[in-house]
Amino acid sequence: MHLTEALMAAYEATEDEGYLKMAERIADLIINRKAREAGFVVGEHFDENWTLLKDYRGTRCSGPPARRRGMLWNGRG
Repeated sequence: MHLTEALMAAYEATEDEGYLKMAERIADLIINRKAREAGFVVGEHFDENWTLLKDYRGTRCSGPPARRRGMLWNGRG
């Protein structure tokens, strides 16, 4: 989804229709193929074969509290 947002921003900045078409293709893949297959749930966690981990419940951040905040702040948590 972040790539789709970046492509839409690139389109707005450049008015290059190619960026918008790429964003639309990605959105179509996510919504009409992957989300539809999963009951319109957008998966975020997959195994090494790109199979959706439907029961994934996350993992806890490890390390001292300051490190956990940094991991979350940097998008790595």
